[in-house]
Amino acid sequence: MKATVFALGLAWFGLVHPAWAGEKVAATLESLPPGLAQLEGSLSYPGHFIPPLTVCAEEVTTKTRHCTETQVKGSQYQYGVGYQLQVPPGRYQVYATYGNYRAYYSPAVACGLHIRCQDHQPIVVEVQAGQRLPEISPMDWFW
Repeated sequence: MKATVFALGLAWFGLVHPAWAGEKVAATLESLPPGLAQLEGSLSYPGHFIPPLTVCAEEVTTKTRHCTETQVKGSQYQYGVGYQLQVPPGRYQVYATYGNYRAYYSPAVACGLHIRCQDHQPIVVEVQAGQRLPEISPMDWFW
């Protein structure tokens, strides 16, 4: 409660974007539960701020989805906002959603989203138990 009030106060003075004041924010995870892997990456949105996004990893064979709405703040993320998601071992396509829009982690993201980066097909990410993949950023809104 105190953190939310503090964030709302910062938003009032223009020190934090108002959309961040009431959102879910998490601390960096230090240890993984046995049998799980962690996906992590930066978030973006084609606008003036990053709205509350849902990030999902969908297993390509079973279509099982693992999702989070929690955004993580930190300088390690390209625009100061990222996500962390724990998943069982498997092969996943990772995407962020906002309303009816979806952004995937794609070769265009890995290429830097430059004009020369034309491959927008989702990348299949394979993870094993105990593995941490820190740069799986679902930022390709041009899908």
